[in-house]
Amino acid sequence: SVSVLVADPEPRLSFSPSSLAGLDVARGQQQVVDVTVLNVGGAETGLFNVRVARNDALRLASSSTVANIMPGNSTVVSFMIAPPSATPLGVVGGNIVFSNALMRASMQYSVNVISLTLANITVVCQDEYTYFAPGEPALADVSVRITSSDGRTNQVATSDANGTVTFLNVPEALYTIRAQK
Repeated sequence: SVSVLVADPEPRLSFSPSSLAGLDVARGQQQVVDVTVLNVGGAETGLFNVRVARNDALRLASSSTVANIMPGNSTVVSFMIAPPSATPLGVVGGNIVFSNALMRASMQYSVNVISLTLANITVVCQDEYTYFAPGEPALADVSVRITSSDGRTNQVATSDANGTVTFLNVPEALYTIRAQK
């Protein structure tokens, strides 16, 4: 015996790209991203709404109401990524929901808010010997590595005779600094 389930056709959405992940956008800058919404189901969608979780970095650039999409057809929904200049550095994420009474689909987004500001980082290498020995000798030839939390910067340099190393024009970010002799 064979069991067969017969169901009414229903709309089903697919997205291209499938998510908005891994996008680097500088605070105070903006970028428009288009998402193609394809109805891969067997019935038309009818009008449906697009909702973005409230945040300061991502918003709809097109209408929040999307026209009916016939099976096999698609439309484009545009989003504006524009983190304000005071937005903390790091990842902002959430879900974008596409829904009506017939269907519900969601897409994840993850935006890495970065800065275009450059600065110099100076590291002075010292230890207890620097403070207690006569003449306060510096720690020369120390390998110093700076690594930004966003992964954009990873540099190594060696301290000079004064125990100092300067990294020039590094992007604003949170850094881990490691020194090793």
